[in-house]
Amino acid sequence: MKTFKKNMKPNGSLLKNTNDHHAPLKVLESLNHPLIPKLISYDNESYECEFIKGENLFDYIQRTRNVEWGITLVKTVNEFLYSLLDLKNIDSKPQLFADDISGVNIMVTKEGRPYIVDLDQFGFFETQAVFNIFKETNIRLYDAILLSLLNGTVNKQNIRIKNLENKILGLM
Repeated sequence: MKTFKKNMKPNGSLLKNTNDHHAPLKVLESLNHPLIPKLISYDNESYECEFIKGENLFDYIQRTRNVEWGITLVKTVNEFLYSLLDLKNIDSKPQLFADDISGVNIMVTKEGRPYIVDLDQFGFFETQAVFNIFKETNIRLYDAILLSLLNGTVNKQNIRIKNLENKILGLM
């Protein structure tokens, strides 16, 4: 298995809201979830995980023009984020969540499988912060889909873009 080593951001989510900045990585390591690269090791400064070969969501949609699949990938990521929440204790303890998911932090393999690749964006957040982050994440991801479409061809008809915006808003 090919691996990738990344230095953790000094002000990244892993260092926020907990005395043990390894706590989010410990949880991610135990998840072994198909949307997260396998975590190999970590220390105080970096982590090593499975290398994911692909392109980011923004580039994928721009290249393939497959907006429907892009929306499906975004829904898959949203469902994963939602599944992380401990709904029974949502108001009483900080929740594991990712605070910087955007079109560039989701890699899509050639098979069309999405991965969240920036693991040091995960941290523990209070309930209100989680809801705000979730809303911002959705806006960023759906913006990435729209921008991908618009960036590739300038002569898209306004009606088609408006229909897509309405479809996207209906998913939020």
